[in-house]
Amino acid sequence: MGPTKRFNASFHFEPPRSGRHPAPGEGKDDSGMRRFACAILLATGLTLHTGDRVSAQVYVEPFAGVLIVEDGGLEHLGFSIDPSAYVGGALGYTLRPGWEIAAAYGWAPAILTDDETGAEEDLFIHAYYAAVNYVRALSDPWSFVASVGAGGMTIQDDTVADDSSDPMVTLGGGLRYRASERFSIQGIVRDHIQLCKGLEGDEFAVSICPDDDSPRHHVEISGGVLILF
Repeated sequence: MGPTKRFNASFHFEPPRSGRHPAPGEGKDDSGMRRFACAILLATGLTLHTGDRVSAQVYVEPFAGVLIVEDGGLEHLGFSIDPSAYVGGALGYTLRPGWEIAAAYGWAPAILTDDETGAEEDLFIHAYYAAVNYVRALSDPWSFVASVGAGGMTIQDDTVADDSSDPMVTLGGGLRYRASERFSIQGIVRDHIQLCKGLEGDEFAVSICPDDDSPRHHVEISGGVLILF
């Protein structure tokens, strides 16, 4: 019995109506919308600047490291997964000193090995999530970073089997070194907790979850460069 795959998606498209003209007065009273937009811009400006100092910034972070996949649930099936390279990127925004929000995506090519025959199957692990980061200054230029987030994890292979996707919770912690006003270096360890929800009868879907669908803990050890704008 080997791993299997799954992907379910549905799309709905409603074509635009043609030949329709606005009713009298329709679309003209948008003063409330304009006031709302102005309020958002004003709030953003107040958040971005405290006095003359910029306290909120956008940053991008390319990162690379290793992903240690928990394969304990596959042992009774005779399969194992070795640690693999892990690469990705994050887009973040500093809300205020000490607090950030970020969206991240990571990708790992993994090899699923049949321990009895030695046969190998290529897997592709996709992790995507949004996170809140707490950054506490230590002795300058060092800071401690704690992160919590939620998203999903998708498993693919190189066959015609279906993908499988599960919810994911991410917890992490690490250190950040401020090299200059625009560049920082960060090293972090994250626990990507895959909340296995079962294949729901899809025997042709690939999965690294155990039969009892207990959560899997996949550990990321990575380093990245933060580029601030």
